[in-house]
Amino acid sequence: LYNILKSEEQQQEESSRQHPEPQPGQGPYAPALGCSCGKQRRVALKNPQVACKAASAVLVKTLRFVKNVPCFQELPLDEQLVLVRSCWAPLLVLGLAQDRVHFETVETTELSMLHTILTNKHCDEEQRRRGQLQLLRETQG
Repeated sequence: LYNILKSEEQQQEESSRQHPEPQPGQGPYAPALGCSCGKQRRVALKNPQVACKAASAVLVKTLRFVKNVPCFQELPLDEQLVLVRSCWAPLLVLGLAQDRVHFETVETTELSMLHTILTNKHCDEEQRRRGQLQLLRETQG
């Protein structure tokens, strides 16, 4: 798998040298009104319950896949747990992207608790608990 991915990566690099990528806002998939990707806007989920349900389904599907990877099965259980606990967020984001899950958002002035939890790897346990409680309140509210 590593060799396949590595060779694909090398092919993509060669292809990108021969055919440079279009600038943002250009090309066949450019949005008609311009891309707002570079703007730093704070948003919140419009329907947190719907988003949590979709995210849970994606995470369950992703973890089922991971559990069935032969080399993962050969790891000791404690190492499997450490690996999943340390990588669940990127796996979730990857799964959401692969399934093209769309979340409706609204602009807000506050930082999202989900954003805080996913991006703050060095917070202490108390901060993590407070963040999880706040996320729970957001999803129930």
